[in-house]
Amino acid sequence: MRRCTRCGPMRAISASIRANTRSRWGRTRNLRLATFGQLEHLRFDERFDLIVCADMLHYVRGAELRRGLSGIVDQLEGLAFIEVYTARDKLVGDLDGFHRRTPRWYRQTFAEAGLLSVGSMGWVGPRQAPWVTAMEAAAD
Repeated sequence: MRRCTRCGPMRAISASIRANTRSRWGRTRNLRLATFGQLEHLRFDERFDLIVCADMLHYVRGAELRRGLSGIVDQLEGLAFIEVYTARDKLVGDLDGFHRRTPRWYRQTFAEAGLLSVGSMGWVGPRQAPWVTAMEAAAD
C-alpha cells in the first residue's frame, strides 16, 4: 500500500500475504502478517478512518471471527467495509473452508461486537453511531 498524497499513511494486515511479497514489499508498503483473531490484541498509534475486510470472513471460524471483530471495533474511527457471503448466496469458486452462516448470524455477531450497519456492507462502531443519519442506518 502506498501513501496517498491527500491521506495519511496506509497499513495492510493480511493472513494470506505470500512470503515473497512480504519480503519484497513488506516494509515499503507497510504490509503486516496476522490472523484475523490476532486483531483482538493488535493496536496501533492511531485509529483508522477506513477498514476494508473483503471476501475472507466466511472462511474464519466463529470464535476467531468474534475475537477479531473486537479489535476492529476498537480501532475503527470511521467506516468498516466488511464484504461477507452467506449460506443464502449463490456462489461459484473456492468453497473449501467456507462456513455456511446465515445473514442473521452475521448481523447478530456484528451487532454484538458493537457494529451498526450503514448500507451495503458498510459498518460503523459505537463512536460513529450517534452521527449516523436515518437514511444511512439499515432498516430495522
